[in-house]
Amino acid sequence: MSEDKSIGSAFEKLLKKSPWGGRMEALNINDDWEKIVGKTIARHTDKLFLQDGTLRVYTNIAPLKQELLLEKIHLIKKINEFYDRDFVKDIVVI
Repeated sequence: MSEDKSIGSAFEKLLKKSPWGGRMEALNINDDWEKIVGKTIARHTDKLFLQDGTLRVYTNIAPLKQELLLEKIHLIKKINEFYDRDFVKDIVVI
């Protein structure tokens, strides 16, 4: 194992155990949201908030809210695959 991988792995493990790990994931999801869901959905959603495995997504467009709720399981899987980690457990659309 190379030194870079072991340092990176150690840092990742430290983040997972610390209270900062969740905050880092929340920041990442805000930064990567457009890459995950595409421009159209990203443009009409805002105030992403991740806490204790629940992602809260805000939108004021009723059809989009319904679509996100219908595709919730697929979206959770897509987010977790994007990060190659299982940290989003549920999505609430507000």
